[in-house]
Amino acid sequence: MATGISKFNINSKGIAYYTKGNQFTVKQTGQMYRGVYHIANGKPYTGKPNNSELKELLPIVYDKYTTFTYDKITEFKQKVRTYKKPKYFRPTPSETDYKAGYIFRYVVTHNLQLTKSPTEITSKAADLFGGPGGIDPGLYTLHKIKWVITGDAEDYPTQGGIILSVENQNRNTISKLAVKYPVIVFAFKNFTEFAELTFR
Repeated sequence: MATGISKFNINSKGIAYYTKGNQFTVKQTGQMYRGVYHIANGKPYTGKPNNSELKELLPIVYDKYTTFTYDKITEFKQKVRTYKKPKYFRPTPSETDYKAGYIFRYVVTHNLQLTKSPTEITSKAADLFGGPGGIDPGLYTLHKIKWVITGDAEDYPTQGGIILSVENQNRNTISKLAVKYPVIVFAFKNFTEFAELTFR
């Protein structure tokens, strides 16, 4: 297999690959492509198999008779992005966070290894996501999660409805994400983590 190309088994529907660049351009725009791609009917397309937003890719052929020579030269003049693997981080809420009642937590899930456990990262790592020295957006998806840390220990009924407990607020947040990213549930085993609870 060529250098810079990784192969991943996605599921029974097909196989996806990952290119670091200098291999394809997007047919519609002519821009060099880096990220996940797949082969269908002998042609390369962006993304995973059976995705709804695929675009056809054209192989780059470098020789003096092609216009890709210029693309290659200009691409090499740009700064090379070096990506880092996500490192696990466990947040520690401050007094200010408890006054606000919530914190933001940042978790990345792997785009190809769909059963790979998610990793919680720092807010700084989230800010660098996709940039130089950050996490590769071709391999990972970043999730910004509002995590409630103060409130009721149990659901509290009112005339206008029900005030959800801290546990159920956080459970609902993760459940909505899990519809598209099922593995996200493995990052949050305790829905009252860090919480200061009120008992009525």
